[in-house]
Order: sequence, then structure tokens, then C-alpha cells
Amino acid sequence: AVFYSCIYGNIAQYIQLLYSSELRYRQRMEELDEFTRFHDITPMLQKKVRRYIQFQWAVTRGIDIDTLAGGLPKHMQLEIRLQLNQRLVEAVDIFAGCLPAFFEELVSKLVPCTAVEGEPIFNEGEHGGRMFFVKRGQVLVRKGGSLIATLKEGQYFGELALLTDRPRSTDVIALTDIILLALSRDDFEEVLELFPDS
Repeated sequence: AVFYSCIYGNIAQYIQLLYSSELRYRQRMEELDEFTRFHDITPMLQKKVRRYIQFQWAVTRGIDIDTLAGGLPKHMQLEIRLQLNQRLVEAVDIFAGCLPAFFEELVSKLVPCTAVEGEPIFNEGEHGGRMFFVKRGQVLVRKGGSLIATLKEGQYFGELALLTDRPRSTDVIALTDIILLALSRDDFEEVLELFPDS
């Protein structure tokens, strides 16, 4: 009896978590509908925003990792970030040979962002202030309208923005719904100040 009550208790708790997550999602979509009606947003833009929120929800289930990790001790926050993202940063050629502490600092500076299929990440000629790591999905890299590369999970782009002040030399467009991690030049320079020999 005790065994079955534990099983049923766990199942009930799981169902309640699913229900609360679904309820939060429905509330979010209702808020979106109200917002788009009130501001008379065009149907095309409504569809784009709705798709973005649906993708973001599918990835996170409404859980903000920064909020969740924010309640943990600093060393645990760092451990979570390292486990999730360290391999992405270590794969970058310009960071080859850097100390483990350098990578820890870089990982702590990464900011997640999402984009839906067809959305531009940046365009040729724009000022570049961030580099990006592909956490999930694929992007197209084009120059002058010609396809240069398709980048997938574990790859990166825009790294010249950390080193130079030149405009972007390519267009980068989301081929699928994607999750990216961004590293800004300001954050990169802060890390370099801590590790001047890197």
C-alpha cells in the first residue's frame, strides 16, 4: 500500500506540474492576444510573434534558467553554466590555449537568445558588437546573396566583432528555430582585463 501510494503521489505531482505549466502558457498566449488586439498589430506580425513565443515556450517550458539559478549559491550557478555551455566556448579557435579560469569567466558572460526560422540575426554592413554560439538549430551565412555556409549546433559566428570594429561582412539568417548564446565585446574585454596573458 505504501509503495502504491508513493507511485500515485508522484504521478499526481507530475500531472499537477504539467497542468500549472500549461496554465502559464495559456495565460501568456491570452496576454499576447490582448496586446495584439489593443495595439492593432497586423496579422502577419501577430503570427510571427506567436510563433516566437511558442518556440521559446517549447524550449524552456516557461522556466527562466537565470531566475532559477539565481537562488543558488554562486559556485553552483557557475557549475550549471559550465556544464551547459563550456564546450561551445572551448571550440572557438581564438580562445585556444586559454586557462580554464578564462573559460569559466567567458561562460558566465553568455546571454541566451532565440530566433525563429527566417529571422535575420544580423545583416551585412551592420555594426557588430557580439559573437554568437549555436546552441540549437541552424543558421545560414550569406555574402552578397550567395550562400557561404550552414552552421549547426556547436558552431559559432561573428567572432570578428570581438576583435575589430569593422561592420559585419555577411548576412546570418535563422534556417530553423534556433537558440543562440551571445557574447558581447564589452563582456569579452572585461574577461581580457582579468586575464591579460590570454
